[in-house]
Amino acid sequence: MTEAVKAEEYTPLEAAVVYVARELKKYDGRSVITGIGLPVVASLLAKRLYAPKLKINIESGSFDIQLPEIPISLFGPRISYKCSAQLNNLHSLAGTARGDYDIGFIGGAQVDKYGNVNSTVIGDYLGGHKRLAGSGGAVDIGCFTNTIIIMPHRKERIVNFVDYITTPGWKCRKPFSDEIVDRQELGLPGGPIMIVTNLCIMRFDKESKEAYVDTIFPGVSKETIISNTGFDIDLSRARTGEPIQKIEIETLRKEVDPLNIYRLR
Repeated sequence: MTEAVKAEEYTPLEAAVVYVARELKKYDGRSVITGIGLPVVASLLAKRLYAPKLKINIESGSFDIQLPEIPISLFGPRISYKCSAQLNNLHSLAGTARGDYDIGFIGGAQVDKYGNVNSTVIGDYLGGHKRLAGSGGAVDIGCFTNTIIIMPHRKERIVNFVDYITTPGWKCRKPFSDEIVDRQELGLPGGPIMIVTNLCIMRFDKESKEAYVDTIFPGVSKETIISNTGFDIDLSRARTGEPIQKIEIETLRKEVDPLNIYRLR
């Protein structure tokens, strides 16, 4: 028996994690590649509630993880606990091109309406800019797999076009050119399937390849989404998401991340 909880009883980040976990239900028995952070939290919640046979693989080389608690480091030894295999970062990321994974997770500093992700610089790469951490596995994951992008919903982060393309989306600049080309012209398989924020879920139009709002989280207004988005976002297809359930929040707080490692609440 399900029991819904009110919007004020959970945080926006908890809602994002829950909706991603629900999305992963369709991937039960299949493989996901992820890094540390919200993606691994969502994957573990999905494995607890919706996809018990989901194979969670960490980009640093831990395969089919069975984590007893949320790790705080991508290369921490506890991440290897009871995993099926512990190899290396190169082997793990090479699997994206081999087709080893059915879906991947990426995040970054910016994402634009075509699903391009920037985790490299804010500003002009050849001029004044703020240098960021860089790609990690985001290029491999984003170039070769179907990806879910997780990003805080703020105007400076959900932008019309990213300052720098770390990971290509559906339409991106051709190398060494300002020409905008389709992903397929670059010979890339896969592509972004959704952007999950603390306000909503965005998907991509099949024709224009531009992001539109598919699901608005309970308690969030359209005006809030518009004011926090850096381009004219299409809300004509938006619907309110199914209510968050008590079991989802309890499992997240008591079993998946009881120490609140990632400050979800």
